[in-house]
Amino acid sequence: MSPVIHMEIERVRAGAKQLSQTAEQLQEGCSRLLTQVRGINWQGPSRDDFIRQYEQIVRKTIAAAEEGIVLGQRVQREADEWQETDQGGVSELSVLAVLPAMTFSKFLGNTWSNFKGIFDPADLNEGIDYMLSTDAGKELIKEAEEKNLGFRLPDGRIIGSKDGKIIPIRFGDSGEGTRGVYQLDPDGNAQTEDQEIVISNDWLTRRLELSGRDGLGNTLAHEMQHAVDDQKGLLSTPPFEGSLDDEAAVEKQLGGELQQHVATEVRAWERGSAVESDRAYRDDGVVSRQEAQDILNKGYEERYEKALNDSEIGKKYTADVYLGESGKVQVDLKPKPALTPISI
Repeated sequence: MSPVIHMEIERVRAGAKQLSQTAEQLQEGCSRLLTQVRGINWQGPSRDDFIRQYEQIVRKTIAAAEEGIVLGQRVQREADEWQETDQGGVSELSVLAVLPAMTFSKFLGNTWSNFKGIFDPADLNEGIDYMLSTDAGKELIKEAEEKNLGFRLPDGRIIGSKDGKIIPIRFGDSGEGTRGVYQLDPDGNAQTEDQEIVISNDWLTRRLELSGRDGLGNTLAHEMQHAVDDQKGLLSTPPFEGSLDDEAAVEKQLGGELQQHVATEVRAWERGSAVESDRAYRDDGVVSRQEAQDILNKGYEERYEKALNDSEIGKKYTADVYLGESGKVQVDLKPKPALTPISI
């Protein structure tokens, strides 16, 4: 049976109208500001860089405003349909919700958060609070608690288990082109328990990708999923005990390790997306060929190759990462030619 949904038509119309008006005013204001900024009497590379970054922020703001206008129009139409149906003598209606996976009030809150975040990005507590307001986020923390795992924010707040292993979360340098990272071994010493989650503090990334609580909640959930997988032992592999000269054995070992990394990326991307859109988290426990290919296409193929080629492996081989016919991640190692001594 479909649930009975109630709508206060006039309040919904008023909210939709306010959203549309605010979005239109924001668009107009952005256009005026961009014209003024471009007219600044300032020459040099710094000006060009400033203009470029400002234009990116304006484009994101205008795009968000357009979404607000479209949503406002959609809600107005929904309210009209409700009124027409109600006038037909139906006192209780069973209909599709306006936003299938998210309440109207939460969407409005996220929209405002994204607008505000361009100038004042959301902080870690806002991202965590949003994540915990979603079912996918609550389930993630429940999994962490079951594995005796907790997360500590910079202000000392702990999410998850307070008596188990604690993973700190902070803003910092997460690496070029990334929104966040789960550091498995920051100090390079496998004997120390120093894992941490670092969320990008890059000025442009904070304002273009992590400005709102939902986007930040997505990234937090993504990295926290990696931490939970690590605590479950899903990222651990037995140490390689053979010889680097055994090319086939090394390829098999590396392929298995990367397959595990791709699997945790599939779960992390799904978890983050589910949190951001406030929908159910889906995991059938199997990494399909398409899911694996999607991860490699997100830039992980190049990232894995660079990591291997910058390691001890790269001194002897050139690594090529690809998806095999079986749908599993494979590594092809090409021996590097031996250096010929130069006679003096």
